[in-house]
Amino acid sequence: VSVAIQGGAWGEIWIDDEYRGRTGQVGAIELAPGTHELRVRNDLAQRYAQVFEVAPGQHLTLTPELKPLPATVVFDPSLPADCIVQLDGRTRGTVGNLGGRLDIARPAGRHELRLDCGDGAPRTIPILHPRPGAHIEVGSP
Repeated sequence: VSVAIQGGAWGEIWIDDEYRGRTGQVGAIELAPGTHELRVRNDLAQRYAQVFEVAPGQHLTLTPELKPLPATVVFDPSLPADCIVQLDGRTRGTVGNLGGRLDIARPAGRHELRLDCGDGAPRTIPILHPRPGAHIEVGSP
């Protein structure tokens, strides 16, 4: 039996804990019939795992979808817990009920963070093209 791995995102292919190459660079992978586990690793993407089964004589094509790691805004503990947090014009909560951090699920592109701590001087902080997995520290003014 054979399995082909397709997908637009780069990643290391692991089947049953054995490295098999990189997406886009490896052809059909020969496997024994049965149940197998595919994992695709990319340092900038969330972990991907899929259990699949192949029957004798079967050729299977798998297309893993890799999702980028979120970028995380980390608020300085000195910020008041009741500061209201907005990201891209949408209220996300307060510093306190967010646990002092806010994930940006789709980090690519430009984002705008707004903090309103009730002092009459809300802060707007541009976040420009954060890297997936990045930690962005936001301190007191």
